[in-house]
Amino acid sequence: MVVDSGSTDNTVQLAQRHTDRVTSHAWPGYGAQKDHATSLASHDWVLSLDADERVTPELAAEITARLGVDEDPPR
Repeated sequence: MVVDSGSTDNTVQLAQRHTDRVTSHAWPGYGAQKDHATSLASHDWVLSLDADERVTPELAAEITARLGVDEDPPR
């Protein structure tokens, strides 16, 4: 899921190439935006990333190993 707060670059279009769970929400502040995004989640776990963060292959492998899930997450 991606929650965008009015990006002027191609964030929304790029995200839509990977998931249909892309939404826009006006920026209410850092904590409030994180809370809003979490409220939209439909699973038990949330991995919250900002635009300047990424999941490395090593981190992805560690997360999937610890959670005992398949390597290919649902989209």
